[in-house]
Amino acid sequence: MRIAFRPEAERELLQAQAWYEARAVGLGFEFARAIDGAISRIARTPRAFPVIATPFQHVIARRFLIPSSTIATAPTF
Repeated sequence: MRIAFRPEAERELLQAQAWYEARAVGLGFEFARAIDGAISRIARTPRAFPVIATPFQHVIARRFLIPSSTIATAPTF
């Protein structure tokens, strides 16, 4: 499965990571790990996440409030 972020979503996530890192050293890294985990979950089980507008799906990162970003996926099923 191909997974890609819209440019606006990527910018929002990088800004959120910087915001968390500014709050506490290492928190930005924890945020990035949560995002990586969310990406892994959607790659493993794409049908478990709602389609916002084809081919965009919404996934929530655990523990962190994140911008309302969507992930574009190109399913191979």
